[in-house]
Amino acid sequence: MRYFAGAISDAYLQRRGPTRGYSVVVFRGRHVGDPQSMTAAEHAAFWTDVSRVARAIEAVYRPIHLNFQILGNQDPHVHVHIVARYDPDPAPSMPLPAQAWDLSPELSAADIAGEVAALQHVLG
Repeated sequence: MRYFAGAISDAYLQRRGPTRGYSVVVFRGRHVGDPQSMTAAEHAAFWTDVSRVARAIEAVYRPIHLNFQILGNQDPHVHVHIVARYDPDPAPSMPLPAQAWDLSPELSAADIAGEVAALQHVLG
């Protein structure tokens, strides 16, 4: 569910993910397959939006760390996955194991609505 519309991107809280707060920030400008294809202004605006979203995730969920993943293998349009890491972490200093993704529960409609409201409140 979308909770942020920034200068050049949107952020979506994922109903299902390896950890609470798992979000994807999607570049809303023209179609761009990778960050190096952005103009300098697009790049700066996109990462400013990603940073705002990351700070909101930190404020709402209080993780010990955030991972930022730019993949693009399945969806060749610039987007960043933000994955919160918590203590205890199943794989300290490593990417989350596939099992964390495979076994992730889906948020209820009420849970996602509450979390989106909390993120939007922090974002102002």
